[in-house]
Amino acid sequence: MLLPMKELLLDAQRNNYAIPAINVTNLESIQAVITAAQEEQSPVIVAVYEGNLDSYISADLYGEIVRVEASKVNIPISLHLDHAKTLDKIVQAIRGGFSSVMIDGSSLPFEGNVAITKQVSQLAHAVGVSVEGEIGHMTTGDELPDSYAEMQKLMTDPREAGEFVAQTGVDALAVCVGTAHGHYKFPPKIDIERLKEIRSLTEVPLVLHGGSGTPKEEIREAIRHGIAKINVGTDYMLLYTRSISDYFSTHGVQVKPVPTFLEVRERLVEFCREKIREFRDLN
Repeated sequence: MLLPMKELLLDAQRNNYAIPAINVTNLESIQAVITAAQEEQSPVIVAVYEGNLDSYISADLYGEIVRVEASKVNIPISLHLDHAKTLDKIVQAIRGGFSSVMIDGSSLPFEGNVAITKQVSQLAHAVGVSVEGEIGHMTTGDELPDSYAEMQKLMTDPREAGEFVAQTGVDALAVCVGTAHGHYKFPPKIDIERLKEIRSLTEVPLVLHGGSGTPKEEIREAIRHGIAKINVGTDYMLLYTRSISDYFSTHGVQVKPVPTFLEVRERLVEFCREKIREFRDLN
């Protein structure tokens, strides 16, 4: 069943676990996330990166695929637009049936980020769609500073986080506390003290981007201190492409693609199940 992300995250926050938001691209990657949720009897978030809309699949087609697949299971599922930077993409997603959107104004000055995020919150909440905002500068692996000390300068200011939530009305807040998108130049280390302070100044569920390549214990410690949603994209897509390559290496290039995709989907399901357990079972 497809639900607003807020409902999923509030339960995670109350019960001290985190929900994986898996970045998908196509049918097999979507089916794998939802199948894993059913098998683990745990909620998941199907996340679509803004750049995939139009350039690959339209918002309404993503919405239709996820609605159909989610109707087959009895587990809460949310369809989330990840890292949208324009109102145009937000509107496309809402009209397409997404139950959650992220407006990423983190590259803007604080006042500009507040303004666009507040506008999206008002728009989305009017139709029952959840909103995630971001404060702090989340880099990609190739843009990372050369040291952890330099990276700390880009992290979320806890007081700004508190003000941002109060002024925008977001349902979830993505924070930068030591992780990054893509591959790392140095082992990631989450600034738990910073995370604790952010948690003390905000009430909404907190979000950690950059779940790929981050050590399990770092992630679990972050969950213990308020992270309720963790984005995973790079590792998932690498597994997808690697699985196709492995299949061809073993079986040769196939005229009929279905057996290839079935095996790929099976491997993706197991990956998603592992992430659900990792973020849920902290003991």
